[in-house]
Amino acid sequence: MGIKLNFLKKYLKSRHNLLTEGKEWLKVLFSLKGIWAFFPVLIAVGLVYIGHYHGVTEAQWESVWKNRLELTAVPVLSLTVALLIIAVLRAKKRIDIVFLGVSIAFLCREIHFAGTSTGVYIAVGIVAGLAFFWRDTILDELQNENFHKATIFALIWSYFVSLVIQRRAFSAKHLDILPDEQSVHIGLEEMTEDMAHIIFLLLAVYSLYLAFKNKIKTTNNSD
Repeated sequence: MGIKLNFLKKYLKSRHNLLTEGKEWLKVLFSLKGIWAFFPVLIAVGLVYIGHYHGVTEAQWESVWKNRLELTAVPVLSLTVALLIIAVLRAKKRIDIVFLGVSIAFLCREIHFAGTSTGVYIAVGIVAGLAFFWRDTILDELQNENFHKATIFALIWSYFVSLVIQRRAFSAKHLDILPDEQSVHIGLEEMTEDMAHIIFLLLAVYSLYLAFKNKIKTTNNSD
């Protein structure tokens, strides 16, 4: 019992003050360098409403645009997984390992393997637990990486909004804050999810850039 308690104390104790870290992230997000992280969702929503007011009907979102938007998910996430694998092999950062796990789970869900609709939530939960145990190392890796922080927030925010839209939280029965939600909810869900996939690819590209940049810096310092 004592061994178990010591194990828990070890992993619950953090070198970082999480409240202070949260304040630092907020400073980044509401600075000129980080405020862009809120825009991708707004752009996705705006594009759907532009289509709606130019005559795209609920039936068209369902029968035409949904299929077109879903087609982009697999290649985008496949490339994301490939880039993160290279980044992990190159730099072996914990933050890259975490997002590699998430990207593989999302890719399996988009390919529609049996059980992945529920399995993706289990996989993300496991990866989130891993991230919690690695939090000190991850926060160290993100020190002075404001663009990286903003991209991570943009990714999480976009997927969260997509999930909320999927659950019909903005419908007339619930919050009722989006005009004509019944007609556009399919388009909103697919467009925000696609935007999140694109941000994931951006995160992978930046992670790969950092992996090569830091490797070159380490090599130069050793010389």
